[in-house]
Amino acid sequence: MKEYSYFDGIQFLKEVTEKLKNRIEEIEQTLSEGQREIASIQEYYWENYAEMDQYGYEEYDNQQALLSQINTNQEKLLLKQRFEKMYREPFFGRVDFLF
Repeated sequence: MKEYSYFDGIQFLKEVTEKLKNRIEEIEQTLSEGQREIASIQEYYWENYAEMDQYGYEEYDNQQALLSQINTNQEKLLLKQRFEKMYREPFFGRVDFLF
């Protein structure tokens, strides 16, 4: 059984918090790209609303694309919030039972 020292725990904490920080930054970038995509879809819809086909297929496709992007952003936001909580309050534990 390998013995871990106090300094191993500190190093592990640093590594984990660095990975969390990097992942949060990646998610923030993805969220901003998603927001731009949502704005682009909405802009396209309003600029081309009068020219869309009479059966509503194009309008339906646009609505589906918009809802899909909104749902993706919401999932990413929840994931970001989880990672932020883990970053603010990291907790690692270990219980050793000695007989």
